Amino acid sequence: MAKSAFEKKFRHNLGRVDKRLDAYIEDAGDEKSIRGARTALRRLDATFSLLPKKVRRQNRSKMEKYRKFFKANSRVRDYDIIYSRLVALGAQDAGKALQKKRKAELQRALALARSLKKMAAMRLDGMQDDKLEARIDKSTTKLAGRIKELLPVVLSDDNKVKELHRLRKDCKKLRYVLEMAPAGGNGKYVKMAAKAVRNKDLEELQDRLGAIHDSDVTIAYLQSIKSQLVEKEAVNRKQLYLAFVRFMK
Repeated sequence: MAKSAFEKKFRHNLGRVDKRLDAYIEDAGDEKSIRGARTALRRLDATFSLLPKKVRRQNRSKMEKYRKFFKANSRVRDYDIIYSRLVALGAQDAGKALQKKRKAELQRALALARSLKKMAAMRLDGMQDDKLEARIDKSTTKLAGRIKELLPVVLSDDNKVKELHRLRKDCKKLRYVLEMAPAGGNGKYVKMAAKAVRNKDLEELQDRLGAIHDSDVTIAYLQSIKSQLVEKEAVNRKQLYLAFVRFMK
């Protein structure tokens, strides 16, 4: 049976993850490899939710292993972000403690990446079904609705750190879900997404929220070590937040 456009896209996402894992293992610690693996895994996770229930069920344990690696890799990435921010803030000898933590987390992530390469491929029998449109509609409606609810909350209070992070993740997931919508019927989903983000560019919104999140991660670290630089980073965070508010007006 011929593969559907959706199945081809999903298999392409799987292939992309596989290539990014190869790059990660070959050049462990490279920032480009770390970022590439994160992006590929986020896209796979978002599109996994659109698979038929039977296919999701038979691959659930595999997807959980991908998520476990994603979390470990994200911690490595956070250490890189914190280090770059400390350098920008003029911190003296910022690297030693961070690099030790980064090295330990990278070794853990690398072991998980190698185990993923040994894992059997996902079973995609039963991809042909007639409910894809309904799942895309449900996912888009849910994400767009949540974004519409979160925006007024975060635009009125810069202290909503968790909500800002949730909004960022929802924007990413919505963008990846839209990529999977059938070419002939994605118009209504694009309109739904545009309305949810007040007709702003979804990717730019995501990037602005990402910059705020990076600052929040840095502030949390500085608070944990009781550094006086936390006030300086708070100023940077305030500027990023105000730029985000202006962008959304």
